[in-house]
Amino acid sequence: MRAHFLRMMQIETDKELPDSHAEGAALGPNDPVRFVWDKTTKQSVHNSRMKTRIMNDIKENSKLYKHVPRKDFNKKILDATFEQCFVTFRTKARAQRDAQSAQNLKRREDAKARRARHISRRKLKLANRADAREKIEALHHVTFDGALQVECMSSEDSDYDTDASGNQVSILRTRGHAWRSQRLIRFYGILDESAPNKIKRGAGKRERTCGPVKEGFGLPPKRVATWMISKRWMKTAQREHSDLPNVLGKLIEEPAGFEWSRLDILGEGSDVESEPGPSPQLPPRQNPPEHPAMQHPHPHHHSQPHQPPGFHIPQNLSMGYDPQANLQIPQHYNTDISSLGYALSS
Repeated sequence: MRAHFLRMMQIETDKELPDSHAEGAALGPNDPVRFVWDKTTKQSVHNSRMKTRIMNDIKENSKLYKHVPRKDFNKKILDATFEQCFVTFRTKARAQRDAQSAQNLKRREDAKARRARHISRRKLKLANRADAREKIEALHHVTFDGALQVECMSSEDSDYDTDASGNQVSILRTRGHAWRSQRLIRFYGILDESAPNKIKRGAGKRERTCGPVKEGFGLPPKRVATWMISKRWMKTAQREHSDLPNVLGKLIEEPAGFEWSRLDILGEGSDVESEPGPSPQLPPRQNPPEHPAMQHPHPHHHSQPHQPPGFHIPQNLSMGYDPQANLQIPQHYNTDISSLGYALSS
C-alpha cells in the first residue's frame, strides 16, 4: 500500500511529501494524488475521494504485487491497510513542516528502533544458548526447557565506559531479572562459555558489562521450573505480595524424572542461606491456610478448580500495575503447587 501511495502521488520517497492540498480545489483524474494533511478521510471529502481512487487503482493493478495473495485485495483488508498507511503519511507530513512534531516523531522512531535492537539481541542470545545446549548431553533433560525462553534472557543496553587510556568505549550493559536463581545464572554461564563467538562482518566485538538487575517487580514467564526461581527473591517479594506463592504455582511446570544429585556442574540450588531468618513457607495442608486459593481439593472431589484471588499490588509501589486488575493465568496450567512448596522448604 505504501508503494502504491508513492506511485499514485508520483513521488519516489516519503522523505519530502507534497504540501497539503486545499479542500475544494479541483483535481483532475490524471493529476497526481494529493491529500489534505490536516484532516482524516472521514473529515475531508477530498481525502475520501483520493482513498477511493487509490483503492480502485490498486485492485486493477494487483498484478504489480505478485507476492501479495489475491485474498488480501478484498475491501476489508484494503480499507484497514489504507487507513494505517494514511496515518503514517499524515504524521510524516506534519513532522516535515513542524519542528515539534518532527522531534516527537524522531523520539518515537528512536524508541521503536531501540526496542527492536533489544529484542534482536535477546533472540540472538537465546539461539546461541540453544545451540550450545545441544552439545552438552548433561543438559538435555526436559527440566531445562523452561530456561530457554526469550522472556528469561537478560536485556543488553548500549552504554559507554572509560578504558585505561581515559577514552570512552561503547559497551553492552546486561541487566538480568531479579527472580532468576544462582543455579539458573550458572546454567546460562555454562552455555555462554560453550556458545560460538559470532561477530557480524564490519563490526568489532562490543564488551559486555554486568549491570544491576532490572528495577521494579516482575514475574517469571510461564513454564518455568522451581530450580529457576531465586529463594532470596521469593522471600523478599513475599513481604509485599503475600499471595505470590499462589501466583507462581500457576506459572510453574515441574518435569519429573530428573535427579539433581547426578548433576553437580550447576552447583547447589539454594541461594537463601546467606541471609538470616527463616525461608518463606507455604501454609501446611492440614491447617486452615491464610489464602484459600492454596488449598488442595480432596483427591476424589471433581469440582471446578478454585479461581485464585486478584494478584494484589500495593499502591505504594510505582510499578505501573493496576491494583484492581486480576492476574489472569490460563486454566491449562497445573494448579498443583507442591513443587513450589518443595523448593521453598528445601
